[in-house]
Amino acid sequence: MNERKLGDVVDLISGRDLTSDQYNSHGRGIPYVMGASNMIDGKLAIERWTESPSVVGLKNDIIISVKGTVGELVIQKEEKVHLSRQVMSIRPHEGLENKYVYYFIKYYLDRLREKAKGLIPGISREDILNIDFFTSPKDQQQQVVLILDKAQALIDKRKQAIAKLDELVQAVFLDMFGDPIKNANSRKISKLKEVSELITDGTHHSPEPMTEGIPYITAKHVKVNNIDFYSNPTYISESDHTAIYKRCPVKKGDILYIKDGATTGIAAINPYEFEFSMLSSLALIRIDIKYATPQYVVSYLNNQYVKEQITNNMSGAAIKRLTLAKINDIKIPIPDLETQHKYVGVFERYLIQKGKLIESLQQLESNFQALLQKAFKGELIVRDGVTV
Repeated sequence: MNERKLGDVVDLISGRDLTSDQYNSHGRGIPYVMGASNMIDGKLAIERWTESPSVVGLKNDIIISVKGTVGELVIQKEEKVHLSRQVMSIRPHEGLENKYVYYFIKYYLDRLREKAKGLIPGISREDILNIDFFTSPKDQQQQVVLILDKAQALIDKRKQAIAKLDELVQAVFLDMFGDPIKNANSRKISKLKEVSELITDGTHHSPEPMTEGIPYITAKHVKVNNIDFYSNPTYISESDHTAIYKRCPVKKGDILYIKDGATTGIAAINPYEFEFSMLSSLALIRIDIKYATPQYVVSYLNNQYVKEQITNNMSGAAIKRLTLAKINDIKIPIPDLETQHKYVGVFERYLIQKGKLIESLQQLESNFQALLQKAFKGELIVRDGVTV
């Protein structure tokens, strides 16, 4: 392996922000990558398009988020995209496998994130260009990519199994309660505030992050029917927490609901006994169990068609968001409690199975990180096609 600066072997393309009249949400033009919120699980989730003259990333470029949430990575599949200033595009020179560079940056991410500075954390062009990069012959690059691709494929399969389980519980929900949009059973329609004890959101300012202290949960921790704090823990001071918790006293069994950005509309029940603070990208919904169960409500909110109906009513220009007023006014059919309680048992068994799959996924991801370390320290040895 030969050590060089990454800037010697790649082109780095910076983005340019567009004004609100230069992009649209109707799918016209080329995709506009606004930031990390458009980069979900290694794929682009596009919300905006532009027909304006554009700074573009090209197909097979590596897009990296450089401001706010630093270090999200996507290999671009689209022919071209427009980049905001919150992202940059890395284009490897001829002779370099773009996936080799992609995996190398994954290996280097922790050190890159440590360089982030500012009230809204960000990294500079120089931080990326000055990365110490290890080159190797192309056949060795291809061998590393092949091994890491196989490990990544196992992770992807586990994620697909989790997605299938999510689909299964939604199928049971539809079987027990019918189509929530059509409401063929003519159930009473209530507003969400009418079946809730409390609806609020987290802090509207970003407290200073700390390496230890009181847990701090944001939209990045919330997935469909799952809250995972420990894989990417963040903390704030006790004094900041005290002020936030007065506004948003989240408890075990409350629903956390993403209300800002590309993942808006995802809901999960809080499984944690400990106190934590939340950012305003999350709403807290505490269901009044005289009328409904959290398990029924969270499944209703996560239903694909319900989610589309709700998010079509979002406001905002650069970042779309649901206001608390709109969340309070979400309409929800209320079935009889007996049927809801039967569903609770199904839902709890589903959560147990999902927890096992997530634990397995985390182990696969840990193994993948170990392979990354070996690959770019020159310790990945292949004998007769087998990694040792």
